[in-house]
Amino acid sequence: MPDLIFDTLTSPEGVAFDPEGNLYLSTLRPPASLPGSPDTDPTIIKLDRNGAVVNQLSLTGATFASPRLDFLPELDSLVLFAPNGGLALLNPDTLDPIGAIDISRFAFDTSAIYDVATGEVSDFGGLIQPQLAAFGDIDVRVVDEDTVQFFVTGYAEGQTTPFVTRLELEVGVGFTEAKVILASSAETLPTASQSPRRSRGIAVNDQGIALTTLPIATPDPIATELQPLDVMVAFGADMNVNDGFSPEEVPVIFDGIDLHSQGLTTDAAGNFYIATNSVGTEAFGIHGEGALVGISANLDQIIAVESLGYPASSFRDVAIDPLTGTPYATVNTFSVGTPDDDILVAFAPEPVAPALPTAPAPDLPVSELASDNVATATVSQAAIDIAPVDLESASGGIAETPEAVAAPLLPSPAVAVSAVSDLATV
Repeated sequence: MPDLIFDTLTSPEGVAFDPEGNLYLSTLRPPASLPGSPDTDPTIIKLDRNGAVVNQLSLTGATFASPRLDFLPELDSLVLFAPNGGLALLNPDTLDPIGAIDISRFAFDTSAIYDVATGEVSDFGGLIQPQLAAFGDIDVRVVDEDTVQFFVTGYAEGQTTPFVTRLELEVGVGFTEAKVILASSAETLPTASQSPRRSRGIAVNDQGIALTTLPIATPDPIATELQPLDVMVAFGADMNVNDGFSPEEVPVIFDGIDLHSQGLTTDAAGNFYIATNSVGTEAFGIHGEGALVGISANLDQIIAVESLGYPASSFRDVAIDPLTGTPYATVNTFSVGTPDDDILVAFAPEPVAPALPTAPAPDLPVSELASDNVATATVSQAAIDIAPVDLESASGGIAETPEAVAAPLLPSPAVAVSAVSDLATV
């Protein structure tokens, strides 16, 4: 049985750990058991190994009201990412802002996007525009001491075109890439009903394999019409189809397994953990409630399948305790209790099956997706020291959209608070 950590949360969203095992949680309202924070404000909470609250950050505005969280050990920073594209770095000790950026201001390269629904590459007719998109999950990958990649999910054009974009930050240069690499046209089919599966998760392991879920067109057994169905999609972190694509760049699509991700993360061994919404997953026998599904690093074995037995519950995000390997999940309970009875739980999963229900659709080993450029490097102290300077001019080679304001995208620490004025410490 899972361990209940908090049971008086309101719409908890992001969860993350730092290397010391401190836990960071974002919630629309702080738990009633935590004094000292306005009970009407979205809050970031930091807890130590004993579960004691060591710091809180009250988010007094709407920009970062429901952020996803990630931790970047190489720069000792907590990453906040909001649905509107707001991206902020926080000092993990004080929770003070280091800098912020609005990625929706970037002019994303949408010239060559792999459509997982058709297997073709196109520009999607210009439908994917970051300034009109809503964003979901984020994962950060350190390529080497000079390069950091941000993988972000989103959806565009009336919430019917989910996509994955990759941002690349060069230390000392700025952002040198903002490119949409994957998307799906399955929800734009004339016969497709509106899907409730909008905000997808994403994670990249140290082997260079990225995993998300996106819809493909699948025959409806009742209506006999093609309908969108979310499945796992794995791809190489350095995938680039602008110049065509080689066999190792073809995403691996698990078309026999229905699985929608709200949140996604990896553990130290590169295994993936997927948090699903209230639809559940037919393939793993969980119906009408959220689930936690663990998949091995090379995506050929099930590590865990867990649920709570709460009808209509939705798992929002998942993070792994680096000291114990325990998955923690934020859960909106919906039909159980009151709106302020959402929870944070910790699981102790055990292997439940030797292999996935069906094999990947393409005859391509997932291991071939792994990049030669494995994210094992450590950012040098010099890079950390000059990071605030680089962040100040982070637009680099990426042009902003015409609607962008003239202010620098990532301010220096001296002006960071004014640039993210809706962040205020308690």
